Amino acid sequence: MYADLPKEKKIEYLKHLVAHCSLSLLHSSSIKPYLGYREAENIFCECFDAENVSRSDIAIDAIYNSIGIGIKTFTDQSDFQKIAEFDKKSRYHDMFDDLEIVREVSRMRNKRLDFVYSKYDLSNLIYHCIVRIDGAIRIYEYPMDYIDVDSIKYVSRTGNTLNFTDGKNRYKFMISKSTISMHFGLNNPLEEVPVKIMSDAMDNIVELYDNFSETTVYRLSTKDMLQMIRNFDDPAGILVNRKA
Repeated sequence: MYADLPKEKKIEYLKHLVAHCSLSLLHSSSIKPYLGYREAENIFCECFDAENVSRSDIAIDAIYNSIGIGIKTFTDQSDFQKIAEFDKKSRYHDMFDDLEIVREVSRMRNKRLDFVYSKYDLSNLIYHCIVRIDGAIRIYEYPMDYIDVDSIKYVSRTGNTLNFTDGKNRYKFMISKSTISMHFGLNNPLEEVPVKIMSDAMDNIVELYDNFSETTVYRLSTKDMLQMIRNFDDPAGILVNRKA
């Protein structure tokens, strides 16, 4: 999907991501940029005019041209990421066989994909991932596949974690948290963009507020905040340094 988006919108999208990540010292001392999941969802939807459904507690966060999109942001320290979470009172707790447990939670997860396909009349589902590495961000996309329940043949247990595969993807089911995580192989990024983290991020935020406060707007919309950050002088040199 990302490869087919308009070039000018992708440049604007990356600029928004980099601008937010440049303020990382407001949240973290790491050299890996910080970006919250809500910010990632809002920036994507704002820049690509996608429908934001992230508050609906479903398998996707956005819809663009009949494609359901799960938006994720994480660091390269962990390539297993949560894709589903269940009620801890679910019926799998009455099961004692590890294979039957992972088959049951896989069916439950697949029903969530059925639901979004039907409710929103979608043609495809994907994961759009913003992966934060030392001094840069990378963009990846992966298919949001159904788990092939019949192809799950073997389960290994590490404590309260059940490891399994359906032949296409690798998964972990954490019994204590009732979550399924999927392995995202971080190879061949679609984009890589450098991020310069501002050492004086707090001062810049105060300056932004001082310049904007004269409008007497006390609650800023996402669009207004994005516009404010956009007015920075291209903190990472994205228009020059972007890796195509």
